[in-house]
Amino acid sequence: MQKLEEVILGCDLGKTNDYTAICGIERWQDYKSWPYEKYELGEAQYRLVYLERFPLGTDYIEQAQFTKVIFDDAIDRYSDKRVRPQLVVDATGPGLPMLDLFRKMIPRAIGVYITGGNDFNKDGNIYYVPKKHLATNLQVIMQGKRLAFGRNIPELKNLKEELMNFQYKINDTTGHVTFEHWRESQKDDMVLSIAIALWYSEKAHYRITQGQMDALKALRDSI
Repeated sequence: MQKLEEVILGCDLGKTNDYTAICGIERWQDYKSWPYEKYELGEAQYRLVYLERFPLGTDYIEQAQFTKVIFDDAIDRYSDKRVRPQLVVDATGPGLPMLDLFRKMIPRAIGVYITGGNDFNKDGNIYYVPKKHLATNLQVIMQGKRLAFGRNIPELKNLKEELMNFQYKINDTTGHVTFEHWRESQKDDMVLSIAIALWYSEKAHYRITQGQMDALKALRDSI
């Protein structure tokens, strides 16, 4: 049986002449009678259920206000499923002050600051994540056909074009250069909003360890 495990809203904040995009992604996981079994039954499946670009020229206060409306709507929509949405915001372009602006309206917002390094670090509610981590995680999920697209998403056609460009960059270049030049295009805002949400769900959350899994199995066998 599949169960909705979490909902992540990913937001890529664009600079003055760039688009800002926000997406909503559901994480679905197989469940049986024991919690550890969901990890044994395979990788999570994701569904893109919301995607929108803010008009060019929309100031950051308006963006934060509109994001708050989307966030509150998601809380209402998923309240009966015992799932609380999480907002993850890219703070790289506009900077951390814009993240603070969003947090005034949505205090639980998580920040992602994209770096060119090899390892990710965490400082409070801000994750410093290498570009290549975002890119490779998205690539693995796409190749595994683990991301489904919901119906009636207005930007779906533009998103698929962005994804084709992303796939092309990954396939036609090698090594470090691929990821360093991922953001050369101005039209990757929707892909990045999705990449941030997926990375947070896959990598940033606490995940059960093998030792804990073995302990749960031993407990089951002893009953």
